[in-house]
Parts: sequence; structure tokens; C-alpha cells
Amino acid sequence: MQEISICPEDIQYAREKAIEMGRINNSITKGEGNIAGFLGEIIVSNLLTSVGIKNKIHNTYNYDIVCNDITIDVKTKRTKMKPRDYYECSIAKTSTHQKCTHYVFTRILNDFSKAWILGWMEHTEYFKKARFLKKGDKDGDNNFIVKADCYNVSIEDLNNISELVTKTVDNLNQVVYTDGVEVVDKHNINSHNGVALNTRKINMPIQPLYLTGKCYWASVVEPNSTFEPAWQVDLCLDADTKALVEGAGLNVRNKEDERGEFVTLKRKVQGKNGPRSAPTVVDSQNNPWDKKLIGNGSVVTVKALPFEWNYAGKAGVSADLAAVQVVELVEYAMDKDFDVVEGGYINNAASEMSDDIPFGN
Repeated sequence: MQEISICPEDIQYAREKAIEMGRINNSITKGEGNIAGFLGEIIVSNLLTSVGIKNKIHNTYNYDIVCNDITIDVKTKRTKMKPRDYYECSIAKTSTHQKCTHYVFTRILNDFSKAWILGWMEHTEYFKKARFLKKGDKDGDNNFIVKADCYNVSIEDLNNISELVTKTVDNLNQVVYTDGVEVVDKHNINSHNGVALNTRKINMPIQPLYLTGKCYWASVVEPNSTFEPAWQVDLCLDADTKALVEGAGLNVRNKEDERGEFVTLKRKVQGKNGPRSAPTVVDSQNNPWDKKLIGNGSVVTVKALPFEWNYAGKAGVSADLAAVQVVELVEYAMDKDFDVVEGGYINNAASEMSDDIPFGN
């Protein structure tokens, strides 16, 4: 599963959509989870967008998101804590005839601060693997009283979300779009009035990439000036974040050290049009950072903006480090050259010197 920090803008948008829609037909919680439901759709759409996959939130009865011929219905539950692998995902019996190709399952923390994309499963596969529970039944795994007839599958039995990203990219790459060529695109994602807008990687707007993991050698309070001055961080990758990074075309590195597989994200101090501002740095509650240095092993969420470059006959993809959220801080401790020697000589005069007098007579 993939953990995601929810931004205030997405929460506000979900509230507005929930007010607009009202109570959802056939919702097990009778509409009480509308805000969480919209947040689930938003974070899944953001994930696809972050790796360059064009999609639209449609909010039809049959599905929530479309990517060409892939239609996704997002199923969301609220939670008090990080979900465990043995927790279960549910689809109401009244929703079994939805005409989507895939289900994606999410959990939203009750205070809307965090979310987890749990995984996915194809429509037909889900109902082959699911167990049926009737209203009023007690779920033997957690003693939860079932509120409506439903079909359940354990989180651990879902497919990894990174596999759906790869599957969606493969699906999109089967269609070749060239400017001006008429195509059939029933969802109007890559075309306008039946005319292709561009290929998948040409003229695409910059889409942010959100990644969470342990970081090393973070220079985000002050730039690293060892070479060309830049704010930068090495972010460790797991299977999910690696898929996102590779999907965006970024280089995954491995120096065979404690970082394992990681990506280096930078923002140069000097841009083409002059000095650039530092990346935004906030704490886990989105408060401005207090300038503490961020030590190795701290857990952060980064916002990076992938871009293509061409220079001196070479080409590639890099990512601008736009913002950093510190989720778990390991404070930086400066290494000392020597250990303390018990009973050794102490320079008493040093402790008596005034901070106001930098030099003696």
C-alpha cells in the first residue's frame, strides 16, 4: 500500500463536491462518507497524473475515473489508524452490476490528514475471490457488524498499485497520437472533437510527483554548495515509489549503501532567469519549518516537478524539488573529530570568554 499526505486544497475540493452531490445512492454508510469518498478519487487521480497518465474524474454510477479504455471505481473507507494487511475491502451487493474494468481501494484517516492507496483488482477477479457477508453478520476477523450485504476481500490479496500504473501506461501506449490525426477517443481525454492533441510526452503540462520515504543528505534549509549550489535530497524508494519514479522517467540510483535504491531531487539556486526561491519546507501539520537541520533517516514527503532537458547533445528527465514535508524528524547531529577523554586537560579559559569579545588583546 502507498501512504499519502492529503493537502488542504484537496480536502476543500472534496467538501465542495460532497455538498454538491449530497447522499450517494447505494452507499453503505448512507452518504456519511462523501468527503472521504471524493478524497479517495482525488488521490488516485493525482497518482496517475503524477506519472504522466492522463485521466478524468467522471463520478458516474459505474465508475469514478477513466483512462482511455480503463475505467476505475474507487472504493474508500475511513479509518482511525494505518490499515493492516488483514483488514478487508468491501463492495456493496447493490453495486455488483457497476460497469467498471477495475476497482481501486483506499483508506482515509478520520481527520483527513493521511490516506492509503491499498491496491487494486479487476472487476471480474474481485467477485471470484470475494467472500459474501449478509447484513447483520459478524465479521469473524474483527467482530464488525456488517451494515449491508457486501463482498469482502483482504487488503493482502489485492494487487500492488504500482502494477496498475504500469498496466495503465501500457494501455495508453498501445494508441499512437500525432498532432492533427483523427482518432476515436470516447472519453475525450487525449483528443478534442475527435482530433488528437499530442503524443503522450509532447507538450504535456508539468504534473507534480509526490513521494514519501526516508531521506539522506537533505540540504533543504541551506543549499549544498559542494558543486553547483542547489537544494537537494536523496529519497529512498520502495516498490511503489520506485514505480512512480521510473514511470516519470527519472533515474533510480543505488550506491550499495544504507540508502538502497534512491532518487536524487534538486533545485538549483541559480536558474536561467536569475536566483530561485528555496523549496517550501513544512512539518507534518503543514506549519512552516523551524529551520532545524534534517538528519539522515528522517521520513519526508517531497513534491517534485519532472521535466525533460537537452544539453550538449545529451537528453534526459530530471525533477525540480518544489516542496518538502517532514513527517518524522531525525535531528542532524554534527560529527565530532574526537571522543571525550575522561580526566584530560580542560581549557577553563575558553568557558570564561565572553561571547561579545571574539578576539583577545
